[in-house]
Amino acid sequence: MRVWRFACLLLAAASAARADLANGPRGPIAIRNQRPYQTLVLQFLPEAPDLLSRGSRAFRMQFDVSNNLLNPPPSGGATVFEDAEQQRLSAWWRVRSGMGEWSVNVPLIWRNGGFLDEVIHSWHRLFMLGDPGGRSGIDDYDSRLLIRDPAGAVLLDARSAFGLGDVQVGWKQPLGSPSPRSAFAARAAVKLPTGSARDLLGSGAADAGLNADGRYNVGRDIVIYAGIGGIVAGRATRVPNSKSKLYQAYGAVEYNPNSRDSYVLQIDTGDVIVRTGSAMADRSPVTVTFGYKRRMKRDLFLTAAFSENGDYHTYDYPILGNIGPDFTATLALEWRR
Repeated sequence: MRVWRFACLLLAAASAARADLANGPRGPIAIRNQRPYQTLVLQFLPEAPDLLSRGSRAFRMQFDVSNNLLNPPPSGGATVFEDAEQQRLSAWWRVRSGMGEWSVNVPLIWRNGGFLDEVIHSWHRLFMLGDPGGRSGIDDYDSRLLIRDPAGAVLLDARSAFGLGDVQVGWKQPLGSPSPRSAFAARAAVKLPTGSARDLLGSGAADAGLNADGRYNVGRDIVIYAGIGGIVAGRATRVPNSKSKLYQAYGAVEYNPNSRDSYVLQIDTGDVIVRTGSAMADRSPVTVTFGYKRRMKRDLFLTAAFSENGDYHTYDYPILGNIGPDFTATLALEWRR
């Protein structure tokens, strides 16, 4: 009889622990700057440092659609023109073993003229943002990435493309003992050149990097996340002047008003991947993200978010948004077992 009581207590404790995990912080938004050049290299997507429980696994489907427009005046330098929409469907597997947590991220990418141009025109009119980026003088639903050097030589001219992107494999290990108040973890990852470099769906080279993530709970409802990482990138074969050593960082605040919903404000930044020679285009990539997460069921989580670049404040405050897509929308579902 005592054995049965002890077994029941263990089962109840395990169930409570899993419930606490499900009801607790759900983490930052798994999105980074979706400017087409930025997505060519390894990206550590923001995530909580907390690992899945041992033996558990998770599967995530995420759809990101980003509308890019960048058309700075040459001013005696390089000519840069970026007008394209990119849809990215990612399948992401995670599994926890005795050696940490392993992950695989497989993206399918479609770069085209898209469907958001008129939506963004309406967005700018609604919030009286004027005409950032000079959209009114550019044809809608175009798809082109163009770089010319100061002498007028074409360094890159890419149009629409569709196919598999570069696959990313990662590993995460806790740093110290996590607690309800705080947690820290280290991640290592490699990016494999599975995407077409000719079509700018991948870089054509392998990358590797390390990242550190942290969480700190401020009271019961507010959680702060931060992460910083370094990447050694292989030489991108299609784009000019790609950087080989890069950093990425993010910070996020999550508000949990109840056990099912959370709201996230997040900023991510890092090094610019391609140095075009244009002072405006080569500014730091910074996007701000507003997200919502909901626990639909015990093992099913929904994420919805949108991200902005610096046009909402006319690039006056780079730390609150700088170079990046005009608009990125994210929708994801994650199942945990």
